[in-house]
Amino acid sequence: MADALIIAICGESGAGKSTSTETLKDIGFKSYSLSGFLRKEAEEALGVPTRIQVQQHGKTMQERHGNAYYAQLLDQNSDLFLQSRAVIDGLRNEDELAYLRNRATEAGASLKLLALVVDSDTRFQRVTGRARAGDPTAREQFVADDARANGAEGAFQNNQRLIALADRKIENTGDMENLRKSLLTLVNSWTTAEPGSAQIPHQEASR
Repeated sequence: MADALIIAICGESGAGKSTSTETLKDIGFKSYSLSGFLRKEAEEALGVPTRIQVQQHGKTMQERHGNAYYAQLLDQNSDLFLQSRAVIDGLRNEDELAYLRNRATEAGASLKLLALVVDSDTRFQRVTGRARAGDPTAREQFVADDARANGAEGAFQNNQRLIALADRKIENTGDMENLRKSLLTLVNSWTTAEPGSAQIPHQEASR
């Protein structure tokens, strides 16, 4: 769709990708999740997989089908490129980014990559505090999972590389008001709307 804006969100575990996606949904963005396809596959195969099991499942599938596999699944099984405003949560590697950028160009849309950055200690606190099934509870495992997610075992996932390629970065300190304002500023700068024309409703802080 011509003049469409797609915001793809990347960041390490606990950086606030889901929270930012929900915030963008509040101002009219339709949300999509690459990691949702991966987690669904892993759950169907393993029940309640740990983070490392999800990572390993993704690696196995990408070895079979290519690193852009989950981006292709999203493209083939959604109406993403029919939307005027969309947000994608959970990009994992450069090939996914390249595939989605190419498809956006073909559709006449603009795809922007937003990275959420947070220090490791804060992210660990958020991950253990949210009590999501499969998340690590020990710092040693959290660090090891981070290493795999940052390219230690190959290009199937590299959060740090995506962060380096991002069009913009937001430091998500956990202050929801600042996060909302930062997202609103970005949306206004990436569209033709007049500054301040979009409003993000107030909501309680969340991890």
